[in-house]
Amino acid sequence: MNFHDKSKDFSEYFFCDAIPGAKHTCQFAKNDEETHSFNLSVDLAYGNLAFAARKMGLLKIANDTEMKIVSAAVQNHHEQTLGLTRDDFKLKCPSAARLQQLLKKSLKYEKKVFPQLDEDALKSDFKNKSTTVLCDVDTAVTLKMPEWQTFFKSLKVSIRV
Repeated sequence: MNFHDKSKDFSEYFFCDAIPGAKHTCQFAKNDEETHSFNLSVDLAYGNLAFAARKMGLLKIANDTEMKIVSAAVQNHHEQTLGLTRDDFKLKCPSAARLQQLLKKSLKYEKKVFPQLDEDALKSDFKNKSTTVLCDVDTAVTLKMPEWQTFFKSLKVSIRV
């Protein structure tokens, strides 16, 4: 079973490859659209940027509702106003030493759980993620940019400091 091969989702691997004789459940997993979105990651980039702006005193966020409103405004500004994507942020990634520790632990754990692990697939997947999803927006750099300074100053008075 190779969880790093993205041609199948988790439920399909589990019911079709890990459980022998579960052919009806396997077929259902292959055809069920709801199971295909079971393990989606959540992008925290916009919320992290809003939180960092709050920490720097650029605005006041009093509760979860305001955080959601500001996060959505940050995302809208970044994607619609600036015409950028999450990939356009300057990222802050773990050090090479930290990444090596994470890879070593991941390999150890996955070999224990899945002895037939394709180590090369895991290493490849990990390498790709080490410069993308394992990184976070460099909020210090981003919040110094004039377009973000202007944006946070222009937010409604009710959420500004």
